[in-house]
Amino acid sequence: GTKRTRHENQRFELLKGKATFEGEILGGCLESLYQIFDNTRHEDTIELCAHYQLFPSLSEWAGKILLLETSEEKPEPTLYRKMLEALKATGIFAVLNGVLVGKPMDETYYDEYKQILLDVID
Repeated sequence: GTKRTRHENQRFELLKGKATFEGEILGGCLESLYQIFDNTRHEDTIELCAHYQLFPSLSEWAGKILLLETSEEKPEPTLYRKMLEALKATGIFAVLNGVLVGKPMDETYYDEYKQILLDVID
């Protein structure tokens, strides 16, 4: 088989708040979550996702830890900000106990993503 590129572990980095928090983890791929709020692929996505309540309610997010990661597509910082702002508009950042964010593949846009996270998440 093909050997995978191995990157040195840089450990976790605290961007804001307390290093210890508790809650059930809910989340996943940022691009997939964002598709719930975007009609780019299908003109009725937002309507269908709202109708079938595919995005958890604020009460379901309360006390949870949001886990986010980006896909191997490595979204450009402008899109990354847009996706995070769409999540912020739902109000979830106000009710979460914490946010865990996976580092981007080969750390592409790592510094830009960190600054966007600090800018967008209160």
